[in-house]
Amino acid sequence: MTRRFLAHFALLGLLGSAAPMFAADNTYSQAEQKVFLDDHMQSVKPSDRLQYRFKKTGSLEQAFEDEVSLSVKPSSDGKHKAVDVSYLSGDRKLDLPATDAVQGNPVILYFLEQDVREMHRRTGGKENYFRKRIRVALAEAAHVRSVSVKFNGREVAANEVRIQPYLNDPMRAKFSNFENKVYLFTLCDQVPGSVYELRTRVDDPAVHPDPAKTDPLIEETLTFSRLQK
Repeated sequence: MTRRFLAHFALLGLLGSAAPMFAADNTYSQAEQKVFLDDHMQSVKPSDRLQYRFKKTGSLEQAFEDEVSLSVKPSSDGKHKAVDVSYLSGDRKLDLPATDAVQGNPVILYFLEQDVREMHRRTGGKENYFRKRIRVALAEAAHVRSVSVKFNGREVAANEVRIQPYLNDPMRAKFSNFENKVYLFTLCDQVPGSVYELRTRVDDPAVHPDPAKTDPLIEETLTFSRLQK
C-alpha cells in the first residue's frame, strides 16, 4: 500500500516516481515518513466519514470558510480502503485522480495540491516548481518536533512537521512576498486519519518583524472536525 500511495502522490509531482533526490536505498526522511508514509488510516473503518474545516484569513485576499470530507469505503479488491474526497465547494472545489487503496491520509495531498495551484495563481510561477520546493524541503530541510494538542477534551501527544520551502530560494525574487511562507503538518495518532491540522502562513515583515504581533498576509488552515460513523 505504501507504494500505491507514493504513486498517487507522483501523479501530481509531489513525490517523484523514481525519487531521484532520495538515497539509493530508498530511505526517506523522518518528515517524509510522517507526512506521506505512515499508516494514517489504520484506525479508520470502511463506512467512516472524516470531516474537516478549511479556513482562509489574512489581509491579502478575501477570507472564507469551507468544508472538506473523506468518505471511506472498501477498495475494489475488498482488502484495503478507498476514499472519496470532497474538497471545498463551488468554484473552489478540487478534484484529483481517485485512488483505490490508501494508507496515508489523502487530505494531505489535496491540501498541498490546492496550495500549489494557489501559488501559481498568486505569483505566476510554475506549479511543478512549487511542488519540487515542497518535496525538497520535506526531504532535506524539515523540522520535526513532539507537541501536544487538545483532542476530545484532553491533551494528547502529536508530531509537528515544519518546512519553509522558499526560504533562501534562488528564485525567490520572483515571489518575494512568499519567501517566509511556513507549512505546518500536525499529526496525531489519536485523531481518526491522523491529521489534526494542516496550516500555511505568510507574514509581511514590512509591517512588523514579529509575526506574533500582526495579522498574516495569508493563512490557510485545515483542521479535523469530527468522525461520522
